[in-house]
Amino acid sequence: MSFLKRCKIEAMDISIILPTLDNFQSLQETITFIKQTIAKYNKNTEIIVVDDGSQLKNEIENVCQLQNVKYIRLEKNHGKGFAIKTGFSEAKGKILVFCDSDFPFQEDSLQEFFHSCEHMRCDVLTGDRRKFKENFYKSGFLRRHLSKTFNFICKLILDTGDFDNQCGLKAFKRESALVLFKSLLTNRYSFDAEIIYKSNLLGLEIQSIPIYLKIQKSTNITLLTDGFHMLFDLVRIRIYSKASLKI
Repeated sequence: MSFLKRCKIEAMDISIILPTLDNFQSLQETITFIKQTIAKYNKNTEIIVVDDGSQLKNEIENVCQLQNVKYIRLEKNHGKGFAIKTGFSEAKGKILVFCDSDFPFQEDSLQEFFHSCEHMRCDVLTGDRRKFKENFYKSGFLRRHLSKTFNFICKLILDTGDFDNQCGLKAFKRESALVLFKSLLTNRYSFDAEIIYKSNLLGLEIQSIPIYLKIQKSTNITLLTDGFHMLFDLVRIRIYSKASLKI
């Protein structure tokens, strides 16, 4: 039995959060495609762009104005997890979704993802890039091996199960999202793993759906510095999650 009451999603009354950092060039294309896709399922949808302290503030704000979507500006860079948490706190949808603003997923995958949101019984729905072997070769050497290594370490430290922790496409029932993100301990790269770990602690039902990738750019992660912080975050998540959830 789920920690939260389960119910079938009857209508796609959703909010989609797009965290971004200086990525205005692909943002307009991403918003356009999401609008076209969502229109096939439900018109009652909002898109919220959260600018995580970009230097290109004017360019991103102009895109949001042209697309008539909500724009939230964070003056300082806090990290992707914090940006999503901020967007969720302003969202009004029954289903809360976050998606990478550079939209590294093939278009058919987004359509399947929202179709699954409409019909599946779950508290958390996550994309899974590992289901298709072709995806492994669509990202750079460093990116794919860092992702594989990080997922392995997550299993060791957090026992996150067989989920693609780092996939940048996830959906939540509103009640689940607010509980999970309200107590967020990590604001940057490890927040996805924290969400999966806390979902397991709360007994939430997690389902995954295969996602096809486009060719991805190289990662911005610095192996030594960011790798150390990510490992430290995983240990902190393991130690403090129960206390942060008050369970």
